[in-house]
Amino acid sequence: MDLESDQAFNCPYCSASISIRIDRTGGRRQYFVTDCEVCCRPISIEVDMDPDGFVNFIAKRCERIMNMLQQMKKEVINEKIEKTKK
Repeated sequence: MDLESDQAFNCPYCSASISIRIDRTGGRRQYFVTDCEVCCRPISIEVDMDPDGFVNFIAKRCERIMNMLQQMKKEVINEKIEKTKK
């Protein structure tokens, strides 16, 4: 069995076809976040491998991070508005 394998999937935001390398030595269950190569939005990746090496792969929107980024953007905009009022 190879130590790494490529997993193709579609971005859950922009539907671009992208690929990610899975480290088969990283444990049976793996969770991580990566950015889409096209739209740069965060994607939550879940990998579950059975003893035979079959990979169950889930790529989904990372709503929590997107919400945090939107909140930060609002705060920056509000700060700029306040500075222009002075």
